[in-house]
Amino acid sequence: MNNFYSKFFSIVFRLIVGVIFIYASMDKIQNPDSFAISVENYQILSPFWSHYSALILPWLELYCGLFLLLGLFVRTSALMLAGMTFSFILALIYALYMNLDIDCGCFDVSGSSQKVNLMKILEDVVLLLMAAYIIKFPYEMFSIKNKGKG
Repeated sequence: MNNFYSKFFSIVFRLIVGVIFIYASMDKIQNPDSFAISVENYQILSPFWSHYSALILPWLELYCGLFLLLGLFVRTSALMLAGMTFSFILALIYALYMNLDIDCGCFDVSGSSQKVNLMKILEDVVLLLMAAYIIKFPYEMFSIKNKGKG
């Protein structure tokens, strides 16, 4: 692939993935109890692990998203977000398979979020592909580390 295009898409995907995960973390951080219920509704984790993950995952989403925007720890942040996204895809598939009529808890944990459906899986697959691209081409132009040079 042309070096220009790999750099261009890496920067664009860094911005998209970073902003999405920062946005996704906000309501979860502000409402950890509601997010814990959303996690528990998937019936995969015990109540203890649902609450524990509800305290940790949103902060990981926030920091990894910020790191992508700032161009710091790009490959590591993208790898962590790809791992989380893959686990989210598996949880969504499980919820669909089990016919669980639940909110996905993706962005809004107040109960008015989108229901688990095939479109949520496809959205996460696209996010996973963008994160994979960033892992492959962790271009750090416009990063704090490079002071905007590139």
